[in-house]
Amino acid sequence: MKREIEASAGVFSAWSGSNAIKRTLSKYPMETLKANTLLQLLDADVSCSDLLKGCEAESLIKKFTTEEMLELSPTSADLSKLIAAGAEFDATTIAAICPTAADLIALNLEPSNYVERGFGLDQFISRGANLKQLLALEEGES
Repeated sequence: MKREIEASAGVFSAWSGSNAIKRTLSKYPMETLKANTLLQLLDADVSCSDLLKGCEAESLIKKFTTEEMLELSPTSADLSKLIAAGAEFDATTIAAICPTAADLIALNLEPSNYVERGFGLDQFISRGANLKQLLALEEGES
């Protein structure tokens, strides 16, 4: 028990500046997420990808609103994890983060989920999808 207290005390004293946030994030991701506000994380140039390396997507969803998560500049891979954890993003936001067909495919959604969000085959074709990618999307659909 004593060792845990000593380790935690070192973490809290290290959280005194923006450079320290990046250092503690790699070693103590959940504690760093809990102890810092969105502004502190943004000031330290922490991105959504940085947070998802050590924190679960559910933790980010609980701490931040959808708009706040967008300020952390998520990539299509980050968006995939957040959507799988239950985050809701509108079609405009998804289109802005996923400008190419490969980015949309990286979301790993079911074909029906793409359609529900407004992304039909025409959206994939306009983003440069090739025939192989289109067939992979339709696999399993009648």
